[in-house]
Amino acid sequence: MKRNVLRLESKLLAAFVLGGLALLAVVTFAAREGSAYIDADREIDRLRDLDHAVTTLYLAIRTAESGQRGYLLTGRDSYLGLYRTSRDDVTRLFDDARSRAAGDAAVAVALDAMRPRLDAKLAELAQTIDVRNREGLDAAQRILLADRGAAEMRTIRELSEQIHGILAARASTAQTQVREHYVDAVRSLYVVAGLALVMLALTYKAIAWEIDQRRLLSERLRREADHDELTRLPNRRFFVQWLGYALALAQRDNSTLGLLCIDIDGFKAVNDAQGHKVGDALLVEIARRFGMAKRDSDVLARLGGDEFVLAAAGARDGRELAQLAQRLIDALADPPISTPAVGASIGIAFFPDDASDPPGLLATADAAMYAAKRAGRNRAVFHAVAELG
Repeated sequence: MKRNVLRLESKLLAAFVLGGLALLAVVTFAAREGSAYIDADREIDRLRDLDHAVTTLYLAIRTAESGQRGYLLTGRDSYLGLYRTSRDDVTRLFDDARSRAAGDAAVAVALDAMRPRLDAKLAELAQTIDVRNREGLDAAQRILLADRGAAEMRTIRELSEQIHGILAARASTAQTQVREHYVDAVRSLYVVAGLALVMLALTYKAIAWEIDQRRLLSERLRREADHDELTRLPNRRFFVQWLGYALALAQRDNSTLGLLCIDIDGFKAVNDAQGHKVGDALLVEIARRFGMAKRDSDVLARLGGDEFVLAAAGARDGRELAQLAQRLIDALADPPISTPAVGASIGIAFFPDDASDPPGLLATADAAMYAAKRAGRNRAVFHAVAELG
């Protein structure tokens, strides 16, 4: 009997030791695979941040070029300010991208190759502005026609695309590693005890959830920087920046742009009577209806509160914009989401007839919108007509 008890105790001890070793192996393996999973995910974040830094650098040199072109064509200080700000940003952004690429030989080599191109492009921009100030637009245009600056931009773009390709390939590899670590962990769990399987699965899911939440938060913060959180439309910051680019292009191409400033009539009464939750739902529905009424080429944004704005690049005449404004008004003809009927007072301004820069164009459209409210609401008024009135 005693011998049998000892034999049983030995078996239990052996089973305990083996079970403990198996559990330890699972925990060790899970820790290793979890760490590898996190490292791979961090590598993806690092690659994404580096990719974003290179993209921002490229946009900065392009913006500096846009400011230079705008100043050459118009002589306006606002374009010169845009050029100087973006020019100063180029050096800062390059240093940021280069520091992020430390230890990444391929990207560092491409960035080092880009640096003299950036310097040459900035020098060309400064030269044309200086010649324009001293000798006039024709002399500056002769420098532009020499194509040296365009050649530098092509090389900068090619190097940027080369870096993007490198980072995309590495991100794909890192994503594969994330998947492989997950598969290996699952295979190991089938070999061990059920309890260890459950514990490891829960731990692994917790790690994966935390990583996914961090990624979702990062994506949401980046998205909210340029978009209204409620309606998902572009916000004021993004729209004003976009409008500056659009007006520069319209100036260059000798084309027009119509701007519609839209204020929702009756929204405050709904918001006060039924609460902010209903008011928010109403704004979401209004944004959806406006999105369906606009043309594909139009840009719709929410400036804040119950104020929206719509830009129609290349609008040919006032009749076209009047029809567009009427579609927006008609979109609110049926009371949305069981609320009292609301309307839209719309002010319309033209570039370049009414204003030639974003603040001026927004101000003239806003003034026309208030004229529409004074005229009885739920209508559209052109800035030129409001001025005559």
